[in-house]
Amino acid sequence: MSDADTDPVDRALHEIEASAEAKRTSGEIPADLEARLDTEFRDIVGTPPPPLDHVARLIGQLRDFSFEIPEPANSSSIPGGQLVHRMVSSTLRRHSELQAAQLQQLRDLVADTLDALERDIAHGLEELEERRRRAVSDLRAELAEGWRAAGKRSSAG
Repeated sequence: MSDADTDPVDRALHEIEASAEAKRTSGEIPADLEARLDTEFRDIVGTPPPPLDHVARLIGQLRDFSFEIPEPANSSSIPGGQLVHRMVSSTLRRHSELQAAQLQQLRDLVADTLDALERDIAHGLEELEERRRRAVSDLRAELAEGWRAAGKRSSAG
């Protein structure tokens, strides 16, 4: 007596495989049904997407980033050059501060946009996961119904 004869699960699997092969041979089951079901199962279950934790971390780094304006050198070896350097530096500093402020606004706009995208993606992933759960649940219900129907046919025959 083989292991398949003693193990009820192996015996049931062997009976199912034999029955499926007989139905495939007779044309009752389409030849490509198993491949189609495998494809459908992969479509339903799929590969879970990676977490978005790294995106939130990067957005935080972007928000923490600040543009710094270095102090220009005011020294000069030319007579009166130090005064000219200070005047030019003062003008350049105001200009640089305005540019830095614009860059800070751009940084905030980019971070806000990325935050919104991350929330939308996370929401979409939640919806996708819920649809996947429903599809798996529906598939299980169909399989259970199929098993019940197959059991009724077996006991009637």
